[in-house]
Amino acid sequence: RVLERMIRQLHDNPIEVFFHFQRQSGLTLPLPLPDHLDIAALEQGLRWLATWDSRNHLSNWSGPLLAIASHNDQVVTPQMSQAQFAALSPNPLHWLTDGGHLLPLTRPEQCAALVAGFIQNHVP
Repeated sequence: RVLERMIRQLHDNPIEVFFHFQRQSGLTLPLPLPDHLDIAALEQGLRWLATWDSRNHLSNWSGPLLAIASHNDQVVTPQMSQAQFAALSPNPLHWLTDGGHLLPLTRPEQCAALVAGFIQNHVP
């Protein structure tokens, strides 16, 4: 639903689509945008995201995995995150209380600590 709305509005006002996405993602200050936006490529990427489902690929994964999600993500909801990783054991999903959708930007220290711990535990 979010992606379809972004696609519809992308051609009329791409800058506002970006700023709305950033606000919805939990950023309080907008990120700078390039001078030129490739609208066709952005639309193609949004359509790909709308249809992408990696659950089958994940069900065949046998290596270590870390997924980080936020309870207040308005883009990929907690229910969507849970569904994505529900079939995996052990469940690789680590929850942050807040931080929205762009956790590496909103919670960089927590993400870095989780990734560093994951590497320490899983990479020889």
